Amino acid sequence: MKKKNPPVICFACFIILYTAIIGLLSCSKKPAEVETPEPQTTFKFTVNSTIYQWNGNSATDPSYGSRINKYTYNGSTWYTLSASPPNGGLYTLLSLKMQTASLSIGTYTLTSTTTTSWNLADHYCGVNGNDIYTSSEVGDFATINISSIHSGYADGSFTARLTNINGSLARVDVTNGEFHNVKIVE
Repeated sequence: MKKKNPPVICFACFIILYTAIIGLLSCSKKPAEVETPEPQTTFKFTVNSTIYQWNGNSATDPSYGSRINKYTYNGSTWYTLSASPPNGGLYTLLSLKMQTASLSIGTYTLTSTTTTSWNLADHYCGVNGNDIYTSSEVGDFATINISSIHSGYADGSFTARLTNINGSLARVDVTNGEFHNVKIVE
């Protein structure tokens, strides 16, 4: 009986084991990339004891929802916090300007120092399609507090005092404003 050469057997076992490991490793699949869904966006405030809540992210559907847009015009840069309900129409929305070149956590207040036409005002609030308030008179203001910025979204609160454009010059307070997961569009 002829003896088998132990190094040849060991080498053969190594080749078989190596081939099996390589085969198993090549069969492993890379996990599929999962698209992260948009976080739930909420936006609400009170005018004349009525609560308005316009949820949704207008970064995905610009016809309604809320967002913070960055604008640059004639060397000036600012951000606007805005929201509108689905099918709200042209005059039902809220838009508040933050005079800043870069958005960060903090408080932004912009107060009117001169009388202006309602369509040139910095802040705008239209509710019920009939009641339109703007920062068209001296002393009208909006204050926005950005409490958190995360992954391109912002959370915070806001208040405003605006003037009715119907000629009465009646002022209205926008209170209890809060927003969560509002998309920042740079």
